[in-house]
Amino acid sequence: MEKTTTFLLNLLAWLFFNPLVWSQICDSTLIELMVCEDELAYYQGNYFAPNSHTSFIYQNVNGCDSLVTISVLERVVEIYCETQAVSCFGQTNGRLEIMEVVNGAPPLRYSLDGFNYQADPIFENIPPNLYTVFIEDVDGCVYTTEALVFQPLYWEIDPSPPQEILEEDSVQLSLTYNTFLDVMYEWFPSDGLSCTNCPNPIASPEMTTTYQAILTDQYGCEKMGELTVNVLPNDTNLLFPTAFSPNGDGQNDVFRGLSQGVIEFFHLKIFNRWGEPVFETNNFESAWNGKHGIYVAPVGTYTYMAKATFRGGVVREVRSSFLLIR
Repeated sequence: MEKTTTFLLNLLAWLFFNPLVWSQICDSTLIELMVCEDELAYYQGNYFAPNSHTSFIYQNVNGCDSLVTISVLERVVEIYCETQAVSCFGQTNGRLEIMEVVNGAPPLRYSLDGFNYQADPIFENIPPNLYTVFIEDVDGCVYTTEALVFQPLYWEIDPSPPQEILEEDSVQLSLTYNTFLDVMYEWFPSDGLSCTNCPNPIASPEMTTTYQAILTDQYGCEKMGELTVNVLPNDTNLLFPTAFSPNGDGQNDVFRGLSQGVIEFFHLKIFNRWGEPVFETNNFESAWNGKHGIYVAPVGTYTYMAKATFRGGVVREVRSSFLLIR
């Protein structure tokens, strides 16, 4: 009750001694006050609520009634921001720009922490975050809004095992990665590729080549992957020596097949002069050392049968004989 009485006394004193009021005879006076958001207006020792209209009727010395209205307007602004996400997970190249402050009283200042203000409405090279943007106008009013600088999810390219092709053959390249984002490709070197900006180019290299690809997602994040294409000789010849000498001198000590091609299946069987098998293998790299079990095979003529299936489906069969000499 004491505060209300004081308020009315202060207001009546203002009305009586204010020359502006007494100069308006038998008339109405409108006083408009502008305040910051959620603040009270202070005028002639009194406080008035925002968005309020307070009217007073009094009688001047001439006995004429006058109306005084105090209107308090709250300054409400609309803030428009644009943000740019960081390009990759963990990076700090985000961007935030305050595009427009509608109804703001310039000049304006901007801050992302409420303490450090700047005149430039652009904040660059900032980390991902949900920011509170502070805007201060010329009257000291501070307005806030929120703006999100987005961070994409982490993703990577899986390691790719090498591919093998024969000479004059081709293979389709493919990389796997753990993101659903749209990505753009750039393959290099371009030699032997059907395209360099497609996901799965056809590679026809003349020699073993390691292809690399830069993948760029929609946020500008770049990842690099690579894939090696081993080019193997397309040789389907299967040869065997006509003699060997397992005497331990390091020269022609074993009997084995010879080929530069890619053999996917192999079988070799060797017989002595009586038709008894002395050696058998399915491994092209295996060789006969001239022994039958724990015994040294005697010199003489031996026969063999060999069959090899090369990559590409070519089959070679050889039946012949050789000399074992010591």
